[in-house]
Amino acid sequence: MNLIKWIVFSVISVAFFQPASAALLKEKDDYTILVYMIGSDMESDFHMASDDIQEMMDAGSSSNVNVVLQTGGAKKWANPSISHKVNQRWKVEHQKLVSLENIGKKNMDSPSSVTDFITWGVKTYPAKKYVLIFWGHGLGSVDGYGGDENFGNKKMKVSELQSGIKKAYEHTKQKFDLIGFDNCKMAGIETAYALKDYGKYMLASVDYTNQNGWDYKRAL
Repeated sequence: MNLIKWIVFSVISVAFFQPASAALLKEKDDYTILVYMIGSDMESDFHMASDDIQEMMDAGSSSNVNVVLQTGGAKKWANPSISHKVNQRWKVEHQKLVSLENIGKKNMDSPSSVTDFITWGVKTYPAKKYVLIFWGHGLGSVDGYGGDENFGNKKMKVSELQSGIKKAYEHTKQKFDLIGFDNCKMAGIETAYALKDYGKYMLASVDYTNQNGWDYKRAL
């Protein structure tokens, strides 16, 4: 009888005190879409970034898709929720922006800012697949990407962009199913070669893009 009691107690103990199985834990979402948005003069002069954010809000995140955004790099924003004084992170919901954090005024044309955003996004919103989108000026493989008005509008060389993504990968070990550029002239072979170790597909334009850029409502 004592042996039977010991067996029953052992079974109950294992049942109550073992770690929760993977099936009982929340599964990863299907997608996390990280949008690195350098508003630049395209926002301060023409509110193009705010227009695209509205397209994102027309769709918003869903139960299994996270749309996460970092804003900065413009002297003023048409969207009244967004500050030109600090860089901010948001989750894009249907018809609203949910503020996640203010990270101070930092140069978005810096590789370290790219690293920080990617690392934070991957760790905060775990998913089966990730998409990384760069919004801002695109000047091709020679003059690069970016345009932070608050820090001299200097842009990042492709090698600097590569460095920022590489360091994020060293932290997260996470590659992207898609790396996209919603801007002009970034579809060069040099850009694709620089980013080939960190993404499966690249989506970019070989020439100038029109004012509307990507159709985010349809895409999301």
